[in-house]
Amino acid sequence: MNQQTSKVQVVTTKVTADTKEKLNRLAARFGISRYQLFQLFALVCVRLWDAPSSLTDEHRVMLEEFLHTLAATQGESFNPLTILTRQQHQVASAILFVRTPAAGEPQLLAISPDGKGGWREDYNLDTMLTHFLASADPRLLHTLQAEMKNRQQISIVGTLREIVQQQQPSAEEVMQADIAELFSDICTRFGERPAEDVFYKRKLNSGDYTTHTQPRKKHVRA
Repeated sequence: MNQQTSKVQVVTTKVTADTKEKLNRLAARFGISRYQLFQLFALVCVRLWDAPSSLTDEHRVMLEEFLHTLAATQGESFNPLTILTRQQHQVASAILFVRTPAAGEPQLLAISPDGKGGWREDYNLDTMLTHFLASADPRLLHTLQAEMKNRQQISIVGTLREIVQQQQPSAEEVMQADIAELFSDICTRFGERPAEDVFYKRKLNSGDYTTHTQPRKKHVRA
């Protein structure tokens, strides 16, 4: 196998001239090239004698998205792919984004049937988020509800907000990082005086600042 950095690897081998001609006849019989025949042989070996291996990131993401989507469309939930049963489904509720000209952000409003031929409204964010996750990602909803119980939270929205905020750096950490970058100077060696026109490294700097500043020459008076 050749040493390559890409995900695609080339596998080479040597055979006799007679074997090569037999492989050519086999490929011609199937209407494919000898290269395609080798690919098929490799896949046959993998499918017959492959041992379990670590799941690739690409396959993991694809599998998770498939399972989450499948869980949200199983059972009695509305499946947009099943066109024949659309008449059997009814709208259980709807989330509206109500906005007035004077308001900056739209007001969330949940609408659902009241069971008496009318409608009822609900401003409860926990209810809306729970209904959304129950349809979009039931496993995530279960995990979030368990985390809310462990944290002794009273709101699923508050639990989600707390989890996100805990992943953010504190104001002190942000200030320390800004100060450290402000006083860093990639143009100088240790103990050397920086160039007169460069004192601090700024984020908006442009140009080549990768070279070190040469030490200033000292002029000695006679």
